[in-house]
Amino acid sequence: MADKTTPLANRSLFARVSAAPAFEALASDVEKGGLLPCPGVATAALPFLAGLLHARFPNRPLLVVVEGLKIQESVHQDLQTWLAREPITPEA
Repeated sequence: MADKTTPLANRSLFARVSAAPAFEALASDVEKGGLLPCPGVATAALPFLAGLLHARFPNRPLLVVVEGLKIQESVHQDLQTWLAREPITPEA
């Protein structure tokens, strides 16, 4: 499940996707350690998958390898969005 540093909206989405049998199988493989190749995952979905795995395993290192600088920058920016914390608003 997503940790408390993950934004509320993302936690809800992460919780729904985490309940899917396909993700449970993937999470089981991640728990075993080692490499987790994801050749069938669209490049646009990689930041979401990485964010979901980070939320599920917040104390484990995660390395995402992509081809090319432009894709790296895009994945990095999107991953920052998925993992962004809720903005702190001053009390009135």
